[in-house]
Amino acid sequence: MTKKKANHLAGRTRSQAEKLVDRVQHMIYNSIATLLTFALIVALSLFFYGTFYYAFMPFQVHEHPVNLHFQPCEDNPGVCSNPGATLELNKKIKLMTGQPYSISLRLEVPESAVNQDLGMFMSCMDIELQDKTKQSSCQSSILQFRSSFLIYLETLAFSPFLVSGTSSQKQYINVNYFPRFYDDPHNPASKASILIQSKFLQIYRSTVLIHAEFSGLRHILYHHPWLSTFIGVTANFILLSTIILISWSRLFTNDSPQEDETEEKSVLLGDIDYETDLSADEDEVFNNKGAYVEADEQEPARNLSCSDYGDKPNQPPGTGASDLDGDVDNRINALVENIQ
Repeated sequence: MTKKKANHLAGRTRSQAEKLVDRVQHMIYNSIATLLTFALIVALSLFFYGTFYYAFMPFQVHEHPVNLHFQPCEDNPGVCSNPGATLELNKKIKLMTGQPYSISLRLEVPESAVNQDLGMFMSCMDIELQDKTKQSSCQSSILQFRSSFLIYLETLAFSPFLVSGTSSQKQYINVNYFPRFYDDPHNPASKASILIQSKFLQIYRSTVLIHAEFSGLRHILYHHPWLSTFIGVTANFILLSTIILISWSRLFTNDSPQEDETEEKSVLLGDIDYETDLSADEDEVFNNKGAYVEADEQEPARNLSCSDYGDKPNQPPGTGASDLDGDVDNRINALVENIQ
């Protein structure tokens, strides 16, 4: 009995250790799966927000430098025609449909005496559409007034930078021709023509500026990028997590009842079969015992040279029956121990 208990205890300990190892492995696998799922959800959230931002938000500023062309004078130095330039919009600058734009020209001019004495001047921009129609706008401009004393002080203060060439005396003139221009998808803009209606304006360089005038959600996305990124990624993360959790819950809830029902059925069938086999063995032993005892009682005077129940000849009557009883009792005790 002690040896059987020790074997039983060892087997039970082994099974508990195996269960513990299975639980640890299951926890490790679940942790790895959770981390990978979390990383995947974060990556997908960032990807979806980036895709939405790229598709929804146009470029805020298009800057394209233009070279002004004019007709030089043959006899005298200077310009004999109004400077002008042409810019292709479809090939170089793409405008988003439904988004308002402001189109302007930035002129970089020197603070020369000619420009200061020029005063006001006119400049025009014509936007040619695909059907050859035009939208025109003309604006007047003037250099910012600066007194001689202010120019003297500025020259004195910035003289080191002016002498070294890191700075120069210049002004920027921004001329806004179209404050809110909408590109028609059925008749898009194809060309922009610029004309400076003055022969005496001295210009360093000129740049066409096309600003997207954001409003509503685009204004928030552009002027508050960190806040909008956090809100967008968090919303995508919550949505994807909810979808995955609902899918997992439905998957595991559909599988677990069937598995539990199958295990219960298998346990019940195993218990029933075990008890049935045990009762059958007990019945067989007790039935055989009664048959052996009756046969021994019917032949009390039998004394053979070789007994059917013993190894020695000339056994006295009743010896075989007692041996039979002992054998049957031993079998019953062994069966009971196995049951326990």
